[in-house]
Amino acid sequence: RVRNYLYVLSIHIAKSSNVDFIGFSHEYGFNCIEELTSWTDVRLLIPLGMFACLLTMTLYWMIPVVVLSFSRTQQTAAPPSSNDEDEDDSRKTQVRERVKGDDRQLLVPALLWLVHLSWLATLFPISGVVKVGTFVADRIVVASTVSFSIFAGRFVSGWILTTTATTNDSNNHDDDDDDGNRKHSTQQPQQDVTHVNTTTTTTPRIHSVKALMVLGALSIMWYRVHHRTLEWMDSLPLMQSSLKTCPQSAKSNLEISKIYSGLYPEMLNLTKARQYIEKTEDIDPTYCDVHQQFAHVAIQEGKVLEFEQRLVKGIMCPFSMSGCMDMWNKYWTVVLQQGQQSQAGGQHQQQPQVKPEDYARYQGYMKTLSEAIEERQKEEEEKKLPKS
Repeated sequence: RVRNYLYVLSIHIAKSSNVDFIGFSHEYGFNCIEELTSWTDVRLLIPLGMFACLLTMTLYWMIPVVVLSFSRTQQTAAPPSSNDEDEDDSRKTQVRERVKGDDRQLLVPALLWLVHLSWLATLFPISGVVKVGTFVADRIVVASTVSFSIFAGRFVSGWILTTTATTNDSNNHDDDDDDGNRKHSTQQPQQDVTHVNTTTTTTPRIHSVKALMVLGALSIMWYRVHHRTLEWMDSLPLMQSSLKTCPQSAKSNLEISKIYSGLYPEMLNLTKARQYIEKTEDIDPTYCDVHQQFAHVAIQEGKVLEFEQRLVKGIMCPFSMSGCMDMWNKYWTVVLQQGQQSQAGGQHQQQPQVKPEDYARYQGYMKTLSEAIEERQKEEEEKKLPKS
């Protein structure tokens, strides 16, 4: 349980960060994600690496804040020196503003990262601490995706503007030097001009490259959203994408079998429908929903005996009982009355002439259903009895 939920939790954290290593599916059904049976499973490297990444980023953003807080405490506690008292007021103001700017550059990303970590608490339902009906679901990561977008946007904007900020800082440091301590040579102005020209030429190029990289990332995200939206607009591509992500999903194989068995008349293909339904039964032999679909395919193929046998099993399945019972009544009403004939004038009507073999099969099926009902009733009564 711990192994599997660690892996599932890492899947959702990755999805909230726009990284998806299992793919999209409208429903991650039975056996979609293969169970982790041992601690030596290679897939456990994913949650381990993700935890290491989160810890590293937390230390990266928080350690400078702690160091800054400690240094500010030391500066506040230290008495002012005689040199500080004689310092020019404008000089003090410039230093104070620069310190505030440096503090802001450290604190804002750290606070945004803490907000993102706090929003990861919305993934609690799939952490495995409490049993819930959901195992993997894309909708659960919506909240953490928003917080990641805020943090990532702040990070990307800071990354794009890094060159400008670095250039401005270097120029400000040069301007803040004491004029009395500067010693200019006759060649120094020429060197400064060359440095400025180089920076002016290089900075737009760097910004252009970074802008193209961001545009490429946004284009990839747009394509993923657009492609996924088109899949949701039609049943066939939706099921095909689900099978691509979860080839061992019994429910997805059952649903796509329904598509090829006549749900869409223009896509009728009984061969494919049977292939998918047989694969469904191989994946999960206890999945009783398949019997109704087997009956639906068999009657179209003219396999009457298989149709009847699957219909009986479908009636005994609580999930398909109502649909199969309706089909059962309509079918046997036709079969048991096919020998009925009327004489001329309608004054005398001959009794139905049912084929003995049809009637024998019907009686056998009814006996099977009666025994199944009695067995189910006994199980229900045993459940009601107090446990000793």
